[in-house]
Amino acid sequence: MKTVEEHNKQMFEMYAPKDVGTGVQCPHCGGEMFETQPGVILTSYPHQKRVNCKSCGYSTTLVS
Repeated sequence: MKTVEEHNKQMFEMYAPKDVGTGVQCPHCGGEMFETQPGVILTSYPHQKRVNCKSCGYSTTLVS
């Protein structure tokens, strides 16, 4: 059996935020836009995700 510490470490690693690229180009610098909060979808219509550019800091939303 594993310890509580080992279990918690595995769970934190599994659910840790990961850089999720969108494949969409930043309109300001041409870098790739990344999801600001991976796994979170805004409950608008149509659904959207918050994204930002790591190169210049530009942020916006994308329809998902």
